[in-house]
Amino acid sequence: MNPRKLMAVALCATACVTISAFAEEDFGIESASPVVIADPVDPQPGAVCTAYNYGNTHGEQNWNQTISKLASAPSIKSYVDKGSDYNRDVLPRDMKTNLMKWEGFIKCKRAGVYSFSFIGPRGGAWYTFQINGVDKFTKGEGQKTVAANLKVGWNKIVMIMECTEIYHKMQLHYKPNESMSEPRPLTPAMLFHDQKPEEDW
Repeated sequence: MNPRKLMAVALCATACVTISAFAEEDFGIESASPVVIADPVDPQPGAVCTAYNYGNTHGEQNWNQTISKLASAPSIKSYVDKGSDYNRDVLPRDMKTNLMKWEGFIKCKRAGVYSFSFIGPRGGAWYTFQINGVDKFTKGEGQKTVAANLKVGWNKIVMIMECTEIYHKMQLHYKPNESMSEPRPLTPAMLFHDQKPEEDW
């Protein structure tokens, strides 16, 4: 056989084996790099809540676009929320906001799969839930339950909620997935935030 043809066949065989090996290695495994969330340096009670009045959030397409750009969106107000539910009504009525984001940490005594349940009024408003940098869902509405793996120690929660006149409050409950007990509330007051020193501006 021609040496050039022989070389081409060898290279093709190597490539095919390599592709097969990668396919077998990746089978059933998420390929994205894991997100590393730093533990809070100075944990203090309460979740950080940020309010926005940003674009048109209503509808699936608008919601997805808004969430993808939220990191660079201008905020109206940020404060530490120590309330008993996730509620827009803590802000003044004349403050126009259509989106609120809560960020906080929970500290787990044991690792495992936990179930999180969201309870809100009926309506077409959207909300997003994330744990340790992983989206559990990006556009839930009404009542929803999801499962998430939590590690021992600090776990970060982010929830973003669309605010409308009829949809402005939500409750969150959690429990170990296999537990027979009733779920417990997980309120902003029960979360911790990292109290970082603010630089002079």
